[in-house]
Amino acid sequence: MRGFRKAMPFTFGCFVVGGLALSGVPPFSGFFSKDEILAFVGSRHSWYTIFYVLGYIGAFLTAIYTFG
Repeated sequence: MRGFRKAMPFTFGCFVVGGLALSGVPPFSGFFSKDEILAFVGSRHSWYTIFYVLGYIGAFLTAIYTFG
């Protein structure tokens, strides 16, 4: 979507803010939901560690496909 920034700057800004929230960047809402879920799963030991690691991998992949 080349030229999207120049054609519709307000919409571009909204997309960037939405992408940051979806990626889980700290001051945005997505961080707090992902952080709480991963903190809860991380506090449970034993085989829940698998879900903890997969959650972080999923959050990382979300950031990549949002801005990639």
